[in-house]
Amino acid sequence: MARKTRSVRRIMTRLRSSVDRRVLFEATILLPLVSIALRTVGLARLQRFLERKPSLSVRRSADEARHLTALVDVVARRSPIQYNCLLRSVVLLRVLRRRDLEAELRFGMRKAGPGDIQFHAWVEHEGEVMNDDQHVRVNFIPFGADRKAKWSS
Repeated sequence: MARKTRSVRRIMTRLRSSVDRRVLFEATILLPLVSIALRTVGLARLQRFLERKPSLSVRRSADEARHLTALVDVVARRSPIQYNCLLRSVVLLRVLRRRDLEAELRFGMRKAGPGDIQFHAWVEHEGEVMNDDQHVRVNFIPFGADRKAKWSS
């Protein structure tokens, strides 16, 4: 937890760039909108929205993807609303794709006990888990473990 707190402080001190402020604003707007969209229009229609071509054409590095992930995480954690892994992942996917970064939305499941199945969503960029622990693929069996999730770029 202390590591996460230091990470948040470091991110907040780096918010001098207009790009960072735009990402924070975008995540602040998208988190509640995606929450409403999932309930009203469903996952399939939301998928079509997410699959639109990115609006920006500047190539970015894996470090930039990690930085953008941290910005979306800051917004989600500081919100008075608790957002689940699916909402956070969908918003992160959109933020990364808008900046022309390849990203995949992954889904997984695990048995937590007799008759208790848990589901989880996360985003991967170039094979690296962005918004979760790197061991999430061990803890949760990805759907279609031999192939990418349906929303791959």
